[in-house]
Amino acid sequence: MFFALLFSGFLSLTSALSHQYHFVNESKTWSEAQSYCRANYTDLATLYDTDDVNALIQLASPTDSAWIGLYADVLNSWRWSITDSSFYGPGETTYRNWASGEPNDRGGEMVCVVMDSLGTWIDVSCETSRNFVCYGFFPLSSALSHQYHFVNEPKTWSEAQSYCRAKHTDLATLYNTDDVNALTQLGSQTGSAWIGLYDDLLNGWRWSITDSSFYGPGETTYRNWDPNFGNPSNSNANELCVEMFIDGTWNDFPCTYSVRSFVCYGVNDTYILITTKLSWNDAQIYCRANYIDLASIRNSTENQKVLDVTNDTNVIIGLYRTRTWSDGSDSSFRNWKSRQPDNANGNQLCTAVSFSDSGHWTDENCGTTRPFFCYSATVVGLRMVVQAKTDLNEAEIDEMILKPFLEKLIENGLPSSTTVRLRRVHLGLLQASSTVVNAFNSACPQYNDVGASGVAMDMPECQHKPTIITGLFPLSSALSHQYHFVNEPKNWSEAQSYCRANYTDLATLYDTDDVNALTQLGSQTGSAWIGLHDDLLNSWRWSITDSSFYGPGETTHRNWSAVEPNNFGGKELCVEMFLDGTWNDIPCDTVFSPISFVCYGVNDTYVLNTTKLSWNDAQASCRANYIDLASIRNSTENQKVHDAANGNRVYIGLYRTRLWSDGSDSSFRNWKSGQPDNANGNQLCTAVSFSDSGQWTDENCSTTRPFFCYSAFVVGLRMVVDTETDLTEAEIEEVILKSLREELIENGLPNSTTVRLRRVHRINT
Repeated sequence: MFFALLFSGFLSLTSALSHQYHFVNESKTWSEAQSYCRANYTDLATLYDTDDVNALIQLASPTDSAWIGLYADVLNSWRWSITDSSFYGPGETTYRNWASGEPNDRGGEMVCVVMDSLGTWIDVSCETSRNFVCYGFFPLSSALSHQYHFVNEPKTWSEAQSYCRAKHTDLATLYNTDDVNALTQLGSQTGSAWIGLYDDLLNGWRWSITDSSFYGPGETTYRNWDPNFGNPSNSNANELCVEMFIDGTWNDFPCTYSVRSFVCYGVNDTYILITTKLSWNDAQIYCRANYIDLASIRNSTENQKVLDVTNDTNVIIGLYRTRTWSDGSDSSFRNWKSRQPDNANGNQLCTAVSFSDSGHWTDENCGTTRPFFCYSATVVGLRMVVQAKTDLNEAEIDEMILKPFLEKLIENGLPSSTTVRLRRVHLGLLQASSTVVNAFNSACPQYNDVGASGVAMDMPECQHKPTIITGLFPLSSALSHQYHFVNEPKNWSEAQSYCRANYTDLATLYDTDDVNALTQLGSQTGSAWIGLHDDLLNSWRWSITDSSFYGPGETTHRNWSAVEPNNFGGKELCVEMFLDGTWNDIPCDTVFSPISFVCYGVNDTYVLNTTKLSWNDAQASCRANYIDLASIRNSTENQKVHDAANGNRVYIGLYRTRLWSDGSDSSFRNWKSGQPDNANGNQLCTAVSFSDSGQWTDENCSTTRPFFCYSAFVVGLRMVVDTETDLTEAEIEEVILKSLREELIENGLPNSTTVRLRRVHRINT
């Protein structure tokens, strides 16, 4: 038995209102009202917010009461606390073991469940206090997706790599201290062994501007190394960033300990010299905050343009590199031994684990021989049936289906070394039963047979007969929103409410094209609100991002000093620990705040580094030599860090960024020079200045000015899904709509995108 679900309504890809209410002044029971609404409209009314409440009151007045769509379904409305659909197999979400006479919803408040001494279930009030059972859920993560193998045969690094790729997957990639412990337990008691980390002086370089559309063919690989010093030379193994000499040639140099002037890239392909001397990391932050980014150089013409603005001084440009894992993984975990790597004799480009030093790493000559660690990845076999409007060759299948599928797997926890390979393709029309064919022929008369197995998507016009393979067509972020200029003076909160009521939200900007769009829409003078704002209390994040590192409430532990945080000067986005152990917000850069810092290391250790660095360089140093800057989860750890600080003011791992009203993660910034400054300590909202090329200023949120809203597009989709079991609407929401939303966001729509189910038709086949 198969159940085809025909989605004939709309999936609304926005929080904007996509429905219209109709008051029916005829007395009916709830079931009769539901049948009437489904026959003549979509369904009984669903309400999402107080605006919907007000709309119904206005429609129905002066009637005392009227049915809406909310109802209690004692048997079919139960949900599990774990919402991840991948946790459940077919039919497992509907397993029940009710005691006799249960559930009974006595008193109308029995909406939670307990298990009695016989193992049967009883519905109870959620407000009663009881013992409880937790589940130790282990998410699919990089730590569970591979198995390590110690090979006790001395080989060079390249020989070890070839062996691992032939016998397993690749040389070992490590993601955390658990992986370090796993290797030390597998390996010998003395000596060392190769792992997959190595240094590629020629091919490991990247530009700070990561947008691929910025570069033409071959432009990411343009280089102009100085030939006189053997560049790039990686002297002392720390030269991971690039400067331009006064003759226009390039030199690699340390990112953290050396400061230089630098060149930013701005709007309209401009290059701006900044004579303040900063480290590469702080220069990048400055350029991204005030312009677009550090200068990327795509060809010799641009190299000359950058040289022309340097004013005969060595300057930082946007080229940098990181060490590379043999399998291409993006793991940033490092566990270097003290004073490593050092690139002794200029030829130590490969990495080994030292068994006699708690698994710490050293850089070694790749031509020396030693044992090594391989890893093998988990292999999963899948068979997919997908319908398409046109036949696709295998290259198109790889590009349009397998590539997006791989990206989703990596996004959901598998390492970036994961691969997806095509094993076999069956082409041809699918067969369908007469019930489904007739259902489709009713909606699409030009069809005379339609495939029904698998998933058929995006067929609102019924223009093509589906075949068995489809391409996935990504949506551009440039097409996901439309800006609206509202020339009514409101404070920031009023503007936000107006935008949410009439459009989607206050404007979020992603690039200079968006800046240009707003300046063209807006006035010639003055300024207007956008969605960026500063939340001094709730926007703080820890440098260690692994959620499993924190217990309940531990990410929110704070120990602020009196009147802190205050964001003095508008740029206090990082945190230091005072001498008394309390915390203070502080600028992140070297110019204002170079101080000592405390790193978090293996076995819950805290390590003081008295070198005076910026917060960003301190983070880079901790991640290179230990695990990360210290996160403080509770008062006990606060005391441990205070003890390690040994009478020094020190950076800890807490920092924050400004937030967009719609929750988007856009990192684009376009601040006017000297902004933000948080003048008078109350400028927490952001405005676009029309008289200054659309650059931004921070302003008092209570002042009034015009504002920009944006609206996301509403797209109607009709989908047909075949399943082996019937699905409740809750299961459709969890299994199908969640995946669709993830795919839409992955392919360019903002994180604020929502997907709603409008109507389900069930067809037994």
